[in-house]
Amino acid sequence: MDRDEIIRRLMKTFLVELGEYIESLEKNLLALERADKNTNRLDTIQDLFRVAHSLKGSARSIDIDLLANAAHAMETIFDGLRRGDLEDGKELFQVLFRTVDAIREARDALEAGRMIEQTSLPRAIGELTSFSTPEAQQTAPDHKEQADAGRRNRQPHAGDKMAGDLANVLRKQPSAAPPAEEAATSGSSSIRVSVSRLDRLRTLSSELLVAHRRLDLELSELQAIVDDRGKPEPRVNPAPRNPPDHVAGLLEASDRKTALRKDLSVALTKLRSIGRYLEQTIIPLEAEVRECCMVPFSWACLGLDRIVRDLSRSLGKEATLKIEGGDTDIDRSLAEALRVPLIQLVRNALYHGIEPSDSRRTAAKSPVGTVAVSATLSSGTLQVLVADDGRGIDEEAIRLRASSHGTVPPASATELAALIFEPGFSTVSEVSEVSGRGVGLDIVKSSIKRLRGSIQVRSSQRKGTTFVIELPQDQSTLQSLIVASGDHYYAFDAETIEKVLRIERAEVKLVDAGNVFRLGDDLIPLFLLEDQLGHKGAESVRDDDQLHVILIQTEAERAGFIVDDVVATQSLSVRSLPGRWNSRIQIDGTSTLPTGETALIINSASLLKAARSAGTAKRLVQASDTAPEEVRPRLLVVDDSVTTRALVQSILETAGYEVLTASDGFEGWQVLKHRGADLVVSDIQMPRMDGFTFVETMRASREFRDTPVILVTAMSRDEDRSRGLEAGADAYLVKRSFDQSELIETINRLL
Repeated sequence: MDRDEIIRRLMKTFLVELGEYIESLEKNLLALERADKNTNRLDTIQDLFRVAHSLKGSARSIDIDLLANAAHAMETIFDGLRRGDLEDGKELFQVLFRTVDAIREARDALEAGRMIEQTSLPRAIGELTSFSTPEAQQTAPDHKEQADAGRRNRQPHAGDKMAGDLANVLRKQPSAAPPAEEAATSGSSSIRVSVSRLDRLRTLSSELLVAHRRLDLELSELQAIVDDRGKPEPRVNPAPRNPPDHVAGLLEASDRKTALRKDLSVALTKLRSIGRYLEQTIIPLEAEVRECCMVPFSWACLGLDRIVRDLSRSLGKEATLKIEGGDTDIDRSLAEALRVPLIQLVRNALYHGIEPSDSRRTAAKSPVGTVAVSATLSSGTLQVLVADDGRGIDEEAIRLRASSHGTVPPASATELAALIFEPGFSTVSEVSEVSGRGVGLDIVKSSIKRLRGSIQVRSSQRKGTTFVIELPQDQSTLQSLIVASGDHYYAFDAETIEKVLRIERAEVKLVDAGNVFRLGDDLIPLFLLEDQLGHKGAESVRDDDQLHVILIQTEAERAGFIVDDVVATQSLSVRSLPGRWNSRIQIDGTSTLPTGETALIINSASLLKAARSAGTAKRLVQASDTAPEEVRPRLLVVDDSVTTRALVQSILETAGYEVLTASDGFEGWQVLKHRGADLVVSDIQMPRMDGFTFVETMRASREFRDTPVILVTAMSRDEDRSRGLEAGADAYLVKRSFDQSELIETINRLL
């Protein structure tokens, strides 16, 4: 490893370590400031001294003298506190907190390649020195002089040269340093790994799982081909003892086919064994990687203590922060995304909720208000509460503000309270640094929506306010509806899909230059999905008489989007967006489907908002003088054999029917519910849901209990035939004995 790489890694390690020192200093200073004079405070002071001492050593080891001097000045003060030579007080704590802020500023400067001498750190060191004891003031310069003398007197060696090179890198490198890479911690069984590396590892493990699913899919397709083509052809007469040459050639080819089928079956068995082994390895691997990306909920709350301390004082109030469920494990990306909403909600609680101490005493409350942040996990949902014991929401002020904006205040207390999330809404008449612009809670709501979550508010007059946030714990996995449109696949959060419909073009009307269709008593706006995403490829759908529509609902808004096809519902692993999609606010990420195709993950709320504000839509209404074509009967073919499905589909389409297909009874039921069919042709032996269960499910439903069903199967026993008819099948055809004319004739008779 060359010298520049050594220097780069040392710097990365130090920056990570410095961030930990800053967090520890701030946490212990807050604890010391809050501690009662009668409690044992020595342990906290000792921890502060130890952190300052370690920071000094780390900074000196790579020649960052300014940071080392700041740490030494703090160390001197903590030493004076633990020995009783110094008394803490409000002014000292202010200086110590300013010094921590200055160290944080210096860290940011180092990470960006800037000179730390240009930060507020030199001034902070001067303030610290003024609080030192006389003894400390005398020894501190001596200490530095001794250190300088030691450096002057000792002979230069490799370590000095490396430290000098590192100092030059820190002073001269113009670009920002990358995130911290892995760095071993001496004497420990753990290592530091960069966040970016963990993210890449998680992406790769998800891709590996997708590859395994794709292997399963390909094996199933291959097995279906082997099963179908490997069926022996019936021989009417036994082969002659001395066949002619052409017959002998056919027999030899048949034998080779049989041998090949056996070889393929053996190979498939081996591949399935490998697939099972991969599954036993991949699934635990993905779980371990996910576990590595977990952090405690308290990580999302870092800095809230300091905000409560500083803001309450600036407002002339007294308040304390209480965190519950801090050890609840959540995904790191979720913890990061929660920081801004939590900061906004805590600031809102301090400004609007917590009363001044005198007012609280008058109301028979403790003079010190409490802001409580808690987290609980239940069934994959993270619930976060931000509560205060303040005055509660001022409903009258909300009514007045709503009226002044031309809005009729709702009668319901819940709906009234929800107005505080509206953009630009604020009950404060004067703008300050803390409140008054009406953007804080709007930001909170938008952030939570981006995380596929919800937020509600509960309030009680003079008792307090609670914000309730609910989020999916796993932000990297999405239960989605996958659709195809144009040249792309798209995935929608399944929770935002109200219905999947198929409507006739004649049902589309033009209202105010926009396409709509009627659903019950409502007129639903209708858009082409590809047009809203700025893609080409939607032209073909405009010529279809029947349109595939997904109905999206977010809060009180609904709209339909036309797609080419609805593919499946599936759980997907979410990846971050590639660079070319970063500007598309309607797209949240990407995922790889088991087929190897890439699906773009749609932000339903952003898509709906963009569509509603896009203006005039492209006309979809069919010209009134064009007579609609005769509607073809729609048939559903359900079979787990790819070859059989394709063969039957081809026969039926040639006969003039519209044909839908499904790979088993479970998928067939989903297709039937979403798209409907006039008749069903189904196999019996299928995975997940067999043909008997499929027919029984149809007959138990009100919508499809009268839909004709033909069972086409290789099961020829009388008991199988009886069971099929008892389940509700209208016809039972044995595959080896039926021909296509018999199938068509049966369909025509049932329709």
